This record gives sequence, C-alpha cells and structure tokens, in this order.
Amino acid sequence: MNVASWIVLARGPLEIVSLGLAVVPAFMLLQSWADLPRRIPVRFDISGWPNRWGGRGQAWILPLVSLIAYGLMSTATGTWAWMLDSGAQMPDGSEILLLFKPVIALLMIRATGMLISIARNKKEALDGWLMWGLMALLVAPPIALSLAIH
Repeated sequence: MNVASWIVLARGPLEIVSLGLAVVPAFMLLQSWADLPRRIPVRFDISGWPNRWGGRGQAWILPLVSLIAYGLMSTATGTWAWMLDSGAQMPDGSEILLLFKPVIALLMIRATGMLISIARNKKEALDGWLMWGLMALLVAPPIALSLAIH
C-alpha cells in the first residue's frame, strides 16, 4: 500500500479530529469573550509584533478562517459526499489535504490563544514557531500536491 492509501484508510479518524480542532478557536474565543479587552491586535509584523489594533469583534476572524479552511478542504476532498455515502471516492491527489486540515486547525488554535494572550497583555508578540508555521502553510500545499501528482 502507498502513503495515499494509508491516508484514505485513516479518513474517518482524521475527519473527526479535524472537525473537532476546527471548532476549538470559536470555543476559546467564547470562553474568553467576557474578559477580552475592547482593543485587540489584528495585524502583526514579520517578527510577530502587533502593528495594528482593532475592535474585539475582529477576533472572530481566526475562528472563521479555521472553519472556512476546513469547509474548503472538505469540499476538495469530497468529505461532504463521503459523509452522506461512505462509499464515495476521494478525488485523486486530494489525500494530502486530509493531513493539512488538522495542521491548519492546530495553527488557528495557537494563533487564537496567542491573540487572546496579547490582548490581555500576558504576551507581547506571537511566538516564532507560529509565525514560521503559518508561513510554511503558504508553501507546503503546492509542494506537497506537486509531489503527490508526480
């Protein structure tokens, strides 16, 4: 069996974990909403320092990104059809997206936690691994998909 076949076999657990992780940022924000300051960081420079502040309603951007990313990748991997018909096949080459879903959700969880900490003055800047992880997500999918295709 090749790697793609193993990923497809692990689809059920991967989907459950991915969906669970995708909703965590929203729960984190709901839990901290009452004591979240009215002013939160909404943009960061390359080193992770906040360079623009906005209203706390903008904190919902990260949970929305998490859910939208899950939804888009689920569409690309045929998850919705698979949930309705367990025999539905995954489109060729989309297996790698099953692995990206939980990774992106974990990064959104970390980013939401960091945003809350910075807003509460418990941290000054985003940590380095989060910044590098987010940047890696920009280049990793095209590389992984090109390797999967060839």
